Order: sequence, then structure tokens, then C-alpha cells
Amino acid sequence: MDTKALSFRQLRAIWIALLVAAVVYIRIGETIKGPLNGQIKAWHWAIAALAAYGPIGAYIVRRKLMTQANALRASGNDLAAGRKWSAGQLVAIASSEAVVLWGLVARCMGSPAWLAPSCYFVGIMLLICYRPRPWPASPP
Repeated sequence: MDTKALSFRQLRAIWIALLVAAVVYIRIGETIKGPLNGQIKAWHWAIAALAAYGPIGAYIVRRKLMTQANALRASGNDLAAGRKWSAGQLVAIASSEAVVLWGLVARCMGSPAWLAPSCYFVGIMLLICYRPRPWPASPP
């Protein structure tokens, strides 16, 4: 059974939904702030590390999937290439959303004042940078 790749319109709808969800997460986090006792603990650094790891991993996986998609397309396998292309797009936007969610976790658990806003900002910027783009008309 062959499954079709997600269309550009479907990816764009998912991206818009995740962008709206990110704004909602930020609003929720800023509404229910956890208490901070002034000390930075190990789990604060763990959240910061996980938030930093997400975009790095997404970039590596997305680049690999896009390279495979281009190779498959050049060999004439458009169906598999489309699946790899849409998977690469989804990995990037989902990892960007995860950064915003780490900010929400940090804010709700009582993090330093810089941690949650940093996660929010980086996550939103990554969502904007990784917005889905149409599949090129011809292979590169």
C-alpha cells in the first residue's frame, strides 16, 4: 500500500495550526507562572539543553531527508521523494514547536526569568524560518 505525501496545502495548514498553538502555549505559560526561589537548578539546565538540542537535531534530520528526497526525485521516484520531502518539513516544524513547549514547561515549573522567553522566541523564530515551502518544480 503506497501512501501519498502530504500536499503543500496540508503542510501549510499544519504549520499555521502549530504557530497558533505556540501563541496559545505562550499565553498559558505567562498566565500560570510557577514560583521561582532564585536558584538555578540542574533541571533548568536540562530544559535549556533539551530546547537547544531540538533544533540542532531537526536541522540534521531535515537536511538528510531533503537530500534523500532530491536523490529519489532525480532517479524518477516522485512518490518516495514527496514522502521524504513532507517528512523533512514536518520534522522541522514539530521540533520548532517543541522548543516553545520546553519554554512552557520551564515557565510552569518556575524557571529563571530568561529561560522561558528565550525558548518562546527561538521556537517562534524557528517556526517562521521553517515554514513549509512548495516542492520545486524541477529537481535541482
